[in-house]
Amino acid sequence: MYRHFFEGAEKKVELVLSDGGPSLRSFGRDYWQRVVEAANAQILSCISNSDCEAYLLSESSLFVFDRKLLMITCGATRLIDAIDLMLQSIPPEQIEFFVFERKNEVLPHAQSSGFYEDAVALGRLLPGEAYRFGHEDEHHVYLYHHGRDFAGVSDDVTLELLMYGLPASVAELFDQRNGTEAVTARRAEKLHGLLPKVEIDEHLFDPSGYSLNGLRGQQYTTIHVTPQEHGSYASFETNDLSGGDRSSLVRSVLDLFQPRAFDLVLFDHSAQPVSLADGYVQRAHVLSQLASGYHVRFTSFSKPSNTVEKPFRLPSTAMVEETEER
Repeated sequence: MYRHFFEGAEKKVELVLSDGGPSLRSFGRDYWQRVVEAANAQILSCISNSDCEAYLLSESSLFVFDRKLLMITCGATRLIDAIDLMLQSIPPEQIEFFVFERKNEVLPHAQSSGFYEDAVALGRLLPGEAYRFGHEDEHHVYLYHHGRDFAGVSDDVTLELLMYGLPASVAELFDQRNGTEAVTARRAEKLHGLLPKVEIDEHLFDPSGYSLNGLRGQQYTTIHVTPQEHGSYASFETNDLSGGDRSSLVRSVLDLFQPRAFDLVLFDHSAQPVSLADGYVQRAHVLSQLASGYHVRFTSFSKPSNTVEKPFRLPSTAMVEETEER
């Protein structure tokens, strides 16, 4: 990794098992610790309810249900190695739905593998198809999908917001060096207002960075923030859309983080559009239906600017390769 820079862009895997297969929760914490370590991360804490164990990681999150798993990692992690280890315990014929997702990185050359290498490795484990959503020279996400006649639940929706360019007033909320009581209270007020009736597990990293897992029954929410000045990034993901108003939720998240640009990734069964707050211009809109029946929508937005800006001067330490952890 590069000193004073942390790659916020995430890698993600989600899989669903058929009925009659093993309960993923029965594998136990020691097993999931080995999976997390295979990706070069650690478990920091865990909250649980009757439906899910939610592990907060040194690099993002892991949610384990009986038949469903969601694992998100960031930084220079190797999620592909964690998937390899998991699939040694999960028979491929019991996997009904599988998606591996990878966001384009700010410093892809600092990663130990790229999406194409990961897709080749996944192809040896599970047959599937690879896609790029978005333009190659702008923000985009890659997907590798395996599915076999998986209908899913009609109201199952997953919404991701991937946000760039946080203003200083927002970034300071997630920087431990600004850990005054006033800043802590303001962060708690904003996040708890966004996630009412949600059990929250959170961690503020030293010197900066923030992760949150939230549970409400079978619904999960996860937030990750990298507030560094050169490359600030925040992600928000949830399936907690029981109220049905996804547009209102998107506006609330954007109002909290106020990003300069963001990408919206939506998995659902209806391809229902999302209306956004004013002030953003759409740069890309990609819509496709996977073989499993899910519609996947990728939209990318940014705030227009007519001002002449100065270049951002990179600190010399940002160019020095480091092996230190976050």
